[in-house]
Amino acid sequence: MSALPPREGGGATSTQARAPRRWRTLLGWAILGVSGCVAPVALGPHAPVRNGPHADSMAAYAMGVRCMLQHRWGDAIDYLAEAARRDPSSARVRRELGRVLLLEARDDEALRWLEEAAALAPESSAGLLELAEGYRRTGDTERALDCLWALHEKRPQQDEPLILLHALLLVLEREQEGVQLFTWVALETRPDWPFAQEALGDFLLRTGRIAEAEGYYEDALQMGGSVRSLSRKLQLIEQRRAQDDEAPPDPGLDLTAATPASR
Repeated sequence: MSALPPREGGGATSTQARAPRRWRTLLGWAILGVSGCVAPVALGPHAPVRNGPHADSMAAYAMGVRCMLQHRWGDAIDYLAEAARRDPSSARVRRELGRVLLLEARDDEALRWLEEAAALAPESSAGLLELAEGYRRTGDTERALDCLWALHEKRPQQDEPLILLHALLLVLEREQEGVQLFTWVALETRPDWPFAQEALGDFLLRTGRIAEAEGYYEDALQMGGSVRSLSRKLQLIEQRRAQDDEAPPDPGLDLTAATPASR
């Protein structure tokens, strides 16, 4: 597979911008998918270490995962924090603890644990999605974008990084970066994915390239994309064209005198 094209620069227009709520939904599904059912184990918060240096850490982690599957978030945080205390080298424990803290909107704490997990396993792509969310919630949108780009480069066939890049770049009004990314995805790496066609159309529409946007929306519709979303966007294009046709010319603007050389 071809490498991702180089990312264009440019700062965020608002570090306090908020992406759609689907971020939380995706994180919720990530939580529910971490493990199967775990058998209960007996563990007190100050139980002595037994059967090896990390035996009780594993037991606490198992109980934490069990509580997560039961949506007992407070208990899950307690068990996972205990597991992290007993095993300072476990990136997995810190990653899961960060995920639960995000669900509880304890963003600063979550970010600390997720950063620790990333530092312990710098080559792993696990947790990058949640780390991006932690940065986004705490206002560091540049680092959020960096995490999503890194995750996309490591897992180019994974949907979530691209979905969230689309959302965040739109919120930050980074249209040119969005056009660059989704032109590559729609034409090279994921040409049969309706979302890629629709996302490219969104960025093209933002930059005033209406006819091109319309073409990608129609392609997405033919590929089985969301009829409701795409029909609404195509209708918006028709309304915009009708408004442009009805608008009187600006008497103060001499279009005939404007040439590419004179602009």
